[in-house]
Amino acid sequence: MPDPGFLRTVVVVKETSGRRKRSGDHERFVLDLEDLPGVSDESLRRALLVLRAEEARRSLERAEPAALVEEGFSRGFLPNGMVKDPWIAGGILVCPGAKIDRSTMSHRCGFVRVDSSWVWEHPDLLEDVVRHLPGPQSRMHSVSLVPVGEQCAVDLVEARTRNGVHELVGIRSFTVTDGTLLLVSQRSVGKVAHR
Repeated sequence: MPDPGFLRTVVVVKETSGRRKRSGDHERFVLDLEDLPGVSDESLRRALLVLRAEEARRSLERAEPAALVEEGFSRGFLPNGMVKDPWIAGGILVCPGAKIDRSTMSHRCGFVRVDSSWVWEHPDLLEDVVRHLPGPQSRMHSVSLVPVGEQCAVDLVEARTRNGVHELVGIRSFTVTDGTLLLVSQRSVGKVAHR
């Protein structure tokens, strides 16, 4: 039950569909947080969709993508070239990614999945920058940015290939809680093949 001093209602405004709209013509939907058991599942889903979209819009409004990408490249990688955990800056998830070739059929990699899709395939992807690094080994680093909201599932998936076959090395699973990443029990990730 929410704290009574917190919020009593959430008002979600959505334009009506299926007929010609007049100026100011819209549907008003009121969700009473003190009576959540009386709210239908459909109404709850509608409210969550609208609130998540607004949260993402505000995060994007505050974001400076170029600065976040540069910060990602400067602090997102370990000395061996592999990735550090992703982090949240102003509602934007900063996701370092890496692929380090050992041979034509063998590499080590680490990439982030957000709500069961690779970060670069996420529908709200803000930025995805890939850099190929000089050196004797073929090394690729990337930084991807995605606006995230509460309870979003984030997984850092590390894998390796041997003879062209991906093998899972490890998963670090997080949930977005109060605008930060909270480490949780490891989630199962079926697909480890990547771009």
